[in-house]
Amino acid sequence: MLIHTKGRILLEFLSMMAVVIVAGACGNGGKGEKVAEETIGEAATDGEHVGVDLGLSVRWALVNIGAKSPEKSGLYLAWAETSPKDAYYESNCQTFIKDLGDIGGQADYDPATALWGEGWRMPTRKEMEELSEKCQWAWVDKGDSIGYIIRGPNGNSIFLPAAGRYYGETLFYEGVSGHYWCSTPSSPQYAFFLFMTRGRRQVGFRNRHYGFTIRAVMD
Repeated sequence: MLIHTKGRILLEFLSMMAVVIVAGACGNGGKGEKVAEETIGEAATDGEHVGVDLGLSVRWALVNIGAKSPEKSGLYLAWAETSPKDAYYESNCQTFIKDLGDIGGQADYDPATALWGEGWRMPTRKEMEELSEKCQWAWVDKGDSIGYIIRGPNGNSIFLPAAGRYYGETLFYEGVSGHYWCSTPSSPQYAFFLFMTRGRRQVGFRNRHYGFTIRAVMD
C-alpha cells in the first residue's frame, strides 16, 4: 500500500477512474469499452510526488508538472524552459534555433528536474513511444475530466488530461487534445512530443516555442 502525504489526491483519482470509457483502448478503432475501476497499483514517492509503475522501463508521474491532481493541466511550458510566461512565440523562446542534445535531467533545461528535483525528468522520445505502443489507451469524457486513461502491461494506470496547448497568449484545444513534451530534440528548431486526441495519438515533433504540458518520469 502506498503511504503518501497527499493521499486524498489518490482517493480522488481512484474515484475519477470509475467511469464509462467513451472511446477506444489501444487498437480497437475507437469503439469503446467499459471499465469498472482503474488502479495506480504500487507506486514510488519522494514524499510529495508519486511515480506509478506501469510495467514499463520507467515510472510515470501521477500528475502533470504544476498540477495538484491527475485531471488538472498543470503548467504550460515552451520546450527546455522551466518557467511559464504570458505569451509563447518564436521571438521569446529561449532555445529556438539552439543546438541542444537530450535535456533529460538537466535542471537548466528540464522543468521536471528543476521543479521536482533530482530523480525526476522529462520522458525521452523512446519512453513516450513505449507508453503509446505498449499500453491500452481509453478516452474518458467526464465533463471536467477529459483525456486518456492509460493502462500499462501490469494493469496499473495513469490519466493524461487533454490540456490543449498555448500559442501566443491563447490556450487552444483544451478538452480536445493533449500535447506533452519529450526531452529529445528533433532539430535546433523542433522537439519531439506526444499528441493525443479522441481516437488518435502519435509521437511527432513541433516548434519549440509552443506551450505544452509535461508528465515527468523517474527511473
